[in-house]
Amino acid sequence: MDPQDRKLLEETAKLAKENHKILKKMHRQNVLGSVVRTLRFIVVVGIAIWAYYISLPIIEQLQTTLQNLQSAQDSILELKNVTDDLSLPEVPDVDFSGLQNLLDAFTINGQ
Repeated sequence: MDPQDRKLLEETAKLAKENHKILKKMHRQNVLGSVVRTLRFIVVVGIAIWAYYISLPIIEQLQTTLQNLQSAQDSILELKNVTDDLSLPEVPDVDFSGLQNLLDAFTINGQ
């Protein structure tokens, strides 16, 4: 084998080893990146599910409150319909400006 060919063969082998090291590092980084992305996705989905279960009792309380308000509104409308049929005398409007002035007198520096 010619010395020039041998030198070229040794350089090629050296470059192949360096390329192999670089490719191993790239593969390791790719695998690690995939693991990190998967864990991040699992954490985000887990937080969303946890938040849903934490907020579920609050949502149920709000639904119950809204149902109670709806039934109260319906009762008030029924009562209004009943009182409209009774032909009761009109209640005069009440002026609360005097009460407001009294409350203003007890406030300190407009607070």
